[in-house]
Amino acid sequence: MGQLLDTVGALRSQLAALGVASNAKPTIAVQSRTPELHKMFLSQKDIIEALVKSGETNIIAEGEAEPEGSLKGFVSEDISVYVKVIGLIDVKLEIARIAKQNGKL
Repeated sequence: MGQLLDTVGALRSQLAALGVASNAKPTIAVQSRTPELHKMFLSQKDIIEALVKSGETNIIAEGEAEPEGSLKGFVSEDISVYVKVIGLIDVKLEIARIAKQNGKL
């Protein structure tokens, strides 16, 4: 259960860092390296969607293709998370925001 909560926390942190609106319903994916974790994430998919407030949630096994247009994050060496950023954030606006922060520093 701890791995599930860590995964949800990582996804929520990633969404917050990207400045994604809470009503955006992003597409996310969780990839696990072990069959046991994969089975656990498949059975808890609805809970992940509810806690992250995501739209589509994909559970992918090791060896499957990573989702295109997604930003990868790590929970542990066995768990990776992805947030589809295409259409979710304005890249030019984010670059400008980061450049402004760098100017202040």
